[in-house]
Amino acid sequence: MFAVSMRVATWACTGERYVRSLNTENQNGNISKSNTEASSSRSNDVRSALWNAFDLCYNLRGVGWNWSRGLHIPRPLSKTESRLIFAMLSFDRFLLYAIALGALDLSVKAAAPEGSDGWSIFDPSLPPLRRYLRSSIITVQSGLAGWMIMEMIYQFHAFAFTILFQQYPSQWPPLFDQPWRATSLAKFWARCWHQIFREWFVAFGSRPLEPFLGPYAPIGAFLLSGIFHEVGLRGMDRGGDIPRVVGYFVMNGVGVALERLFKRLTGRRVGGVIGCLWVWIWQIILGHLLIDVWAQKGLIARSEFFFVSYNPAMFIMNMFLWKA
Repeated sequence: MFAVSMRVATWACTGERYVRSLNTENQNGNISKSNTEASSSRSNDVRSALWNAFDLCYNLRGVGWNWSRGLHIPRPLSKTESRLIFAMLSFDRFLLYAIALGALDLSVKAAAPEGSDGWSIFDPSLPPLRRYLRSSIITVQSGLAGWMIMEMIYQFHAFAFTILFQQYPSQWPPLFDQPWRATSLAKFWARCWHQIFREWFVAFGSRPLEPFLGPYAPIGAFLLSGIFHEVGLRGMDRGGDIPRVVGYFVMNGVGVALERLFKRLTGRRVGGVIGCLWVWIWQIILGHLLIDVWAQKGLIARSEFFFVSYNPAMFIMNMFLWKA
């Protein structure tokens, strides 16, 4: 509801009417301004109006709408325009993500102590080196699990909407763009990570601060992102942790600001192998804040973030053991 409320508020403040368009991708994968003749194909009948309203509410990246101009859309994994082939590929990816997520679930549960309550990724019984190596591995695993959960849900929706509502494969471009290969924090958050909340993060977090902070205004979008995740945690009746949840996202905004300061001082962008290491180190160190909160709230290896009653990886493992 928080996300929907912010999207509606964004619509109220926009200075441009939202219309459907035949968006095309430029060479960088960004959605560019389309021909105005595309909007002439829209229908004014009630059925089309209801469908447009539904699509506007749930098409979070604005694929096929004029307001998504400038948004980075990853290039499709396959070039097929066949709905059936695309749907089958999406369903295959859904199954693969489910199995991989199940394997991660088993791995993290092996590290978690017995019980049903929250736990900490930091084991005080271990010496410092082993303690933080263990917590870093759990942090990476949990981050991968979060990515896989979103991919799994997205692929299932791509399959369902292509089959049931006859949508085109081009309306379901990839959600992520290889975040593990990001060579800067700015690239990680603006291009590699999903962009489904970008519209109102920028509208209410970044843009109002531009007159005051200039190129460092995006830190406001990270602050709003932190508040959004904190509200989500409290909405699950888990309680919150503002310093660590909001702090994780704000510090990522600080990291992006440091990259812009680096470019201003040296004339060079953060990138290459060093930039990739910078992203991984920054995310793993700061990720401890967020992942430890999730573990203490019982979201990791305890409940709905991972499989509870049925684990596809366990099913496959038991099947091979049974045959053996």
